[in-house]
Amino acid sequence: MFPGVSVAGAAQQCVSSPMIDTVTSTYSGEEYTHRVLWRSVQKQLEVARSSKVGSKYFHLTAMVLGYFVFEAYINYLGEVLDKATWANEREFFSKEPYRGTEGKLKRILELYDLPYPNKNKRPFVSVVQLAALRDEVVHAKPFRTEFTITHSVRAEFPRAKGWLENEVNETQAERTIADLDKFLEEIHALLVAKTEDNELTPFALKGSTALGIGSTMTGHWVRSVPNSELTMFSTGRGVTAGQGLAFMPRAG
Repeated sequence: MFPGVSVAGAAQQCVSSPMIDTVTSTYSGEEYTHRVLWRSVQKQLEVARSSKVGSKYFHLTAMVLGYFVFEAYINYLGEVLDKATWANEREFFSKEPYRGTEGKLKRILELYDLPYPNKNKRPFVSVVQLAALRDEVVHAKPFRTEFTITHSVRAEFPRAKGWLENEVNETQAERTIADLDKFLEEIHALLVAKTEDNELTPFALKGSTALGIGSTMTGHWVRSVPNSELTMFSTGRGVTAGQGLAFMPRAG
């Protein structure tokens, strides 16, 4: 509160005096969807590490979301560095040599004279693996298996392998997600060095999930409703007790 203005005193004043009933708030900002998805990947891995029971489900989610991180990040680059092409995104990336998400990456790298990464070497091979997993999940069908094995009568019945058992496990999840992080930060650092005027954020995945600016301005003065439940808010201007802080009836 401001000097000489107590919460109780301000509340009493608003019951008996005119007060600010409405304000006008404005906001302009951008949410980085690739970072939101990345936080989701991290949370999935945290849960998987906390308990082995059912961890495969969290590993699967982390890996599929990992590829979505890649897609969203490439779109972020395109909208910042190649606005004209991304304005016609659907048509431009529907045909060779820039078809699909890999074509989008190719386009960005060519604009800045950067080589396309080796699809058979880490870390990019892990991104390729995540892409294949994404396709498998999107087009999933019932998984059937059968086998005939001769074994000891004292041995347990052989276990059938589950769907994606070789592709999704702790080792695969930890490796591919770590490689994804490394690849995107490496590409980002190269692009930051080649761009001007701080067009890109300093890092690909590190940092805030959103950036914006907002303000709230005072509105009309009306008489308060007696005995209403009161809540305090700040307009952001904070010049006087009347303009900076006010007590208003809480909606609902």
